[in-house]
Amino acid sequence: MQVKKISTIAYMLVMVFYGVFTLILSIFAFTKFSDTSQYYDNIVTNLQQIPIVDVQSKSTQNCDSDYSSLFNWNWEGMFNGCDCTKTTDWKIQKKMYRGLCTGNMIIHACVNASGIKAQPFNFFEGTANTQMNVCIKRGSSQYAYYKVADQQKGVQCVGRKLCGNLAYPKSVFCVALTDPCPVYDIQVSSTKADSRFIGYQVANLPNGNYLYYDNLGTTATKEPLSEFRLTQGEGVCQFVNTQKNKPSGQQDYVLSKSNRTSCSTYDPTFVQNGFSIPENRYYILNMNPTDYTTLTKYPGIQIPSSTSQFYTFQRNYLSWNITNRNLMKDFVEASSSLNDLYKAQLVVMIINIFVCLIVSIILNVLELLGLLGKDVSCINGQAKIKKIKMALSYGAKILQTPFLLWVFILSAQKKSIISEVANAAPMDSTFNSQISSFSTSLEDSVYKNNLISLIVLGLIILLDILLFLISKCCSKNSPDTYAESEKFNFSENQKPENQNQFPMQQQPQHSNIQMQNVQPSVNQGYPVPLPVTYQPSYIQQQPIQQQPVYAQPMQQQQQYVQPVQYNQPAKQVIFVQPDQQGQNYY
Repeated sequence: MQVKKISTIAYMLVMVFYGVFTLILSIFAFTKFSDTSQYYDNIVTNLQQIPIVDVQSKSTQNCDSDYSSLFNWNWEGMFNGCDCTKTTDWKIQKKMYRGLCTGNMIIHACVNASGIKAQPFNFFEGTANTQMNVCIKRGSSQYAYYKVADQQKGVQCVGRKLCGNLAYPKSVFCVALTDPCPVYDIQVSSTKADSRFIGYQVANLPNGNYLYYDNLGTTATKEPLSEFRLTQGEGVCQFVNTQKNKPSGQQDYVLSKSNRTSCSTYDPTFVQNGFSIPENRYYILNMNPTDYTTLTKYPGIQIPSSTSQFYTFQRNYLSWNITNRNLMKDFVEASSSLNDLYKAQLVVMIINIFVCLIVSIILNVLELLGLLGKDVSCINGQAKIKKIKMALSYGAKILQTPFLLWVFILSAQKKSIISEVANAAPMDSTFNSQISSFSTSLEDSVYKNNLISLIVLGLIILLDILLFLISKCCSKNSPDTYAESEKFNFSENQKPENQNQFPMQQQPQHSNIQMQNVQPSVNQGYPVPLPVTYQPSYIQQQPIQQQPVYAQPMQQQQQYVQPVQYNQPAKQVIFVQPDQQGQNYY
């Protein structure tokens, strides 16, 4: 029994280690992968874009078919609020709260403030408060940069149209003779014939300025244009470059759904192209009058008076060495599997949380109660508890196995291409460093951690199988002989010939019964009782525990008679008569 307790405690400790260890590995893998995958996503988003082939100036909100607004921002709106700036209760702070007022707030002079629905912002400002829109058109999807980059060798295009600058080979982009070249640059100037933009196309803007765009790239020193961002602040955020960040030190209004903040580092590959508008003018031009009036009534809001500028930033396709462009397509196309890996790693982390709770806490509590000989209040019997423990233990491991295999296979499939690009270092130092960090995270934090988790899980499953086989083997080789014997005696005593003819009352057991001296001349015609080694026919129907008996010495010519264990019936004692002559012991 002591060995069994020790082995049970040891198994409990193993389960604690298994549950906690695999959970820690999955949390570390997910968080590290999440942090570094943003680097990869930023690069892939850039290389996936289809080149821009045309630019238009518009004075209406909607761009033409196949065009999209350069100034587009899907403003998320405002939450409902509770204005307590005039409250009469000193316990309530005098400010705007997000969410509707409670009854107590209303009693103390707080009032509800209506929210504002989300709406698109597409306009910058033209002349005399007129709306101005700039629309861009992208080309055919077959020219998605990552699909054709390895075909661009930086030399003359044979049988195709040459776009770009041969003096800067990375800018060369070959297209069909009937297809337009990509746009390499967009700029704004107040001068009609600006000498900085020789060879650019020119369009008049409603605000009196001029839109210049280069759709030939004959003097280009960069790859074609890829992305645009509209934001406040000093630039586009380094890590989440889709964020509409605020100027340094500023935050969004308390009711704002976008919850914008300032960022500490900026992406230098995004540069301004000359478009800008003050924040208050941007809201006036894009919101309907009713919503703007509601906005201006919010206490403490700075938007109506803010002159902080919104700027447009642009980024060209990221520079990639021509000799390594054969790696670009596989690198970008891995994004789908890596997105699946991100989701799978999240699922594994959630599952491991439940597995840790089950195998490290719940099962150990049940095992501890078993060691103490206690039942669970809501579960009757140790047998049922044992079944529940087995179901929880095996169920947790069965649930964990396929998902661990899933993330392991995904990471094994894609880590090689990411590692190959990291080793080739085809980009500038900043992005090479980011790819290297992502590759290391994928290799060490995801692939290896999931491999270790699989090995630990496999060892635990083997341990469970081994313990199961040992328990089965021991149960066959060491049957409960006492239980089997009692079962046999009980069945034998149920036969009619072995049943007592007289109803008997349950009497206490007697052992060491002192026998009277039995003289041969005074046994009243009965033969001398012999030692009886078999069970009497008048035994109780329920098994009784055997007790040691002792023969008492008789004086003079006494016989040593082995007393018969018996239960006395009410007012009558029946002795078993032997079938043959007894043997005296002297």
